[in-house]
Amino acid sequence: MNDRRGNIGWWDLSTWAAARHGVFDRADARRHSVSGAKIDAARRRGEIEALFLGVYRFVAYPRTFVQQAYAATKYVKGSHISHETAAVLHGFDGFTAEPDPDSTPVHLTVERKAQRSRPGLRVHRWRQLSGQDVTRVQLIPCASIPASLVQLGVDHGLIKVRNATIGALRRGMDPRWLEQTMGRMARPGPTGLSVMRRVLALEELQGRPVESVLEIVTERFSAEAGLPALQRQIAVRTANGLRRIDAGVVEVKLGIEATSFKHHFGFEAGESDTLRNLELGAEGWHLEYLTWWACRQPEVFADLLLRSYFARLELFGQRAA
Repeated sequence: MNDRRGNIGWWDLSTWAAARHGVFDRADARRHSVSGAKIDAARRRGEIEALFLGVYRFVAYPRTFVQQAYAATKYVKGSHISHETAAVLHGFDGFTAEPDPDSTPVHLTVERKAQRSRPGLRVHRWRQLSGQDVTRVQLIPCASIPASLVQLGVDHGLIKVRNATIGALRRGMDPRWLEQTMGRMARPGPTGLSVMRRVLALEELQGRPVESVLEIVTERFSAEAGLPALQRQIAVRTANGLRRIDAGVVEVKLGIEATSFKHHFGFEAGESDTLRNLELGAEGWHLEYLTWWACRQPEVFADLLLRSYFARLELFGQRAA
């Protein structure tokens, strides 16, 4: 009876592992009524192989780098795949060939201070990890597409990161997603942000200049009968002094701020912007940001700004002429 239950447990465990790259750990085995003694016996028979301490694969499944990556996240609890390994899982341009699992380290990121290290792993610490920047690829916890693109700059130069970024944009990555991710990833230490900023400054990735976008927005407003013209360099007095807004519509307190990666990303810049936004918000102002994404898609930005304008009209109890 015990042997039969054990055989059923092995069958259940192997079926469960079949959808997970043929990998399991001792906790998974216990949940399927497979004891440590049976695991050790299966290793001696050559039916399973240890990839990491307490993490195994059924030898019937092919030995692959993706399998190794999944096993690594089972070994280092609470970790996720990142950096170059995440680029492989996402299939970025320049990272489509699957590496050799026996000679290529797996990049992992952990939030906590404790970490395990051993040959075959490269563990990164991330002090300000956001759940928004972690997804799953083939059931493997992995840095998101934009987070992985930024992290590539830790070990790779301009050309590699440029090619991967252009490929991701071509396949439909929203530039706004990249912008927002860069803002969250700004922190001391090696992040890859400096390389990504250089990539986004390349002429082939640039959109229209800020002044050109403001002209398009102004034209779009003018095309709508009765809409006020945008004012430039609006002065707003706050409790902490005079603040200036690049452009906007004073009547409904809707402002447009031009931002840049140089001046508006990083901890200190973020804190300064937050304080300034709170001051302007206390005076009833709503700000829209003319960012790198907006410069690449100015017509879309102009239409969204018009929608914000009409929403502000309703909030102020006014009607368009």
